[in-house]
Amino acid sequence: LKIANARVQNALERWAEPLSTWAWMLGERYPAAALQYGWKLLLQNHPHDSICGCSIDEVHVENMSRFARAGQVADDLAERAATAIARRIPRAREGSVRTVFFNTSGHAHRAVVEGFIDLPFGNAEPHRHMDAEALDAPVVLFDREATVTSASMADGPTVPLQILDVADVISWVKSRYETPWALHARRVRFAALVDLPACGYTSLDFEVGGMPAAAPGPVRADGRSLENEWLRVTVADDGTASVVDKRSGKSYARCGELLDVGDVGDEYNYSPPRQDREVTSHDLRGVVVTVEHGGPLRGTLAIRGTLPLPEAASADRTARSGELAPMPVVIRISLDAASARVEWRVELDNHAQDHRLQLVFPSGLADVAEAFSDSAFGVIARPTRREPPAVIRTEVPVTSAPLTSFVASTEDGGAAVYVHGLTEYDVLLGDSARIAVTLLRCVGDLSRDDLATRPHGHAGPGLATPGAQCPGTHSFLLAFEPFETAPLAGELYAGASAVVAAPRMAVADTDGQGLPASGEMLTLVADGPGVVLSALKKADDRDSVVVRVFSVSSTASRVSLSLEGGVQEASALNLLEEKQEPLDSGGAARVDVSGFGLRTVELVPALARPRHVPR
Repeated sequence: LKIANARVQNALERWAEPLSTWAWMLGERYPAAALQYGWKLLLQNHPHDSICGCSIDEVHVENMSRFARAGQVADDLAERAATAIARRIPRAREGSVRTVFFNTSGHAHRAVVEGFIDLPFGNAEPHRHMDAEALDAPVVLFDREATVTSASMADGPTVPLQILDVADVISWVKSRYETPWALHARRVRFAALVDLPACGYTSLDFEVGGMPAAAPGPVRADGRSLENEWLRVTVADDGTASVVDKRSGKSYARCGELLDVGDVGDEYNYSPPRQDREVTSHDLRGVVVTVEHGGPLRGTLAIRGTLPLPEAASADRTARSGELAPMPVVIRISLDAASARVEWRVELDNHAQDHRLQLVFPSGLADVAEAFSDSAFGVIARPTRREPPAVIRTEVPVTSAPLTSFVASTEDGGAAVYVHGLTEYDVLLGDSARIAVTLLRCVGDLSRDDLATRPHGHAGPGLATPGAQCPGTHSFLLAFEPFETAPLAGELYAGASAVVAAPRMAVADTDGQGLPASGEMLTLVADGPGVVLSALKKADDRDSVVVRVFSVSSTASRVSLSLEGGVQEASALNLLEEKQEPLDSGGAARVDVSGFGLRTVELVPALARPRHVPR
């Protein structure tokens, strides 16, 4: 539920709305009704018992159906808008393919971007004749063995390139007048190192030809190790990894350790059995490590093994069963060029019951008094120790706490863990402090009245919920970043954004005009630290752009906001998007954001483009 919710919310908030707004600024129709439908579907899943996973199985099956529908809407709108923008950029010269990468965050950064290009080489429907005039974009056929040989900035210098995969596929070409046309194509999946502007886009040209020559680069993969400019990663026999920060020389041991414990609680509360038994990466069986990507821009190690989990709780629920339900696990650890983060992608097939599974990372510190995690419009510091009262009448105090996209120990030599859709962390104290992020809680009841952690009895109806045992396959995305010096809160938001909202791509496949090959659609400049872009959308009832920012710093900032083409007028809004007072514009709006403040601004574009009407 949480991962599906995060995916759809990100798709709407970080992609569908901003890209649709940029396309509207360029003359496209704004899909207000479709966006409203997507948001309403998402919000129908947000009653507290639904989004928290505290209801009967049938409710959560319907939740997943709504997430699927809302996600399809968001992805389709983002793709349509990205394509519309890309088609206003001139296509590449003959023999090349131009791609456009979008970054909707407020952070400009240098990063490895990933995408794919389909190189069609034949008609997959030989009985069918297509009218070229009916296609949305011209089709160019390439040689059967063609691939990408090099990459460059649009009509500019070459950029580092890595081919990740080449496969034969059926590629579908769209037409407004006929059903999609099937073509045989080679799909070339690649990674390239580029500079991404904040709230903007940049174009890459890919030369098509024979096999590319191997090129040296900053990332190396060798057996069980990965290394780039800043980090060195080494995988141990049990699948955990040590990460060495080459800037400080500090080593972070046992990164990505699996930790599984019993859970005889219910959908509301975790409760361990009286005689618990931990299963960790030390118990991982049949560990095999292979190199999937060997550089020069991305190195990936795949770790495969089986975790021997107890099948369920014992019949009296005081311990874990002696019978086993082995859990196949695949962990992919990736390191990119120009990145101080290591990415973990975990895939598993769960058939065990009554347990909690976490992924554990070192905090980098011997002790952590407070952990910092993000919430709505800010960062919250929470204590890692909770002293239980002498008498517990309702619930035992817990040290687990919520997060949205990151949790960090913010001292020199500390570390952060970034997550996508995972919402619970704990700081485990002992010889050193470790950050544990919950992947799964598997229980079989909506509510029970025999929990040691909730002595007052039921929290809801005592109904069986076998679906809450989370059987089947699951995938998780996390990243780990060590810090030489204590990070600012704004830097944590930038790191999280790079993990959960990686740049998206479209192909400039028509002879478009009106846009340069690279540019910013919104320019955001703050004279102080910690200003975060929260929303970018068109106003609901007028032709203007709504921008929302908040500060995660105690320092006030003056923020300057400008649109591609300039700003005609600007106003401060409240959260209902009602005008409050005019703002100084003169081509760019200027607004003061107090420490830990939140501001919403309306920008009227200075350049009014004619609306595009589909044929």
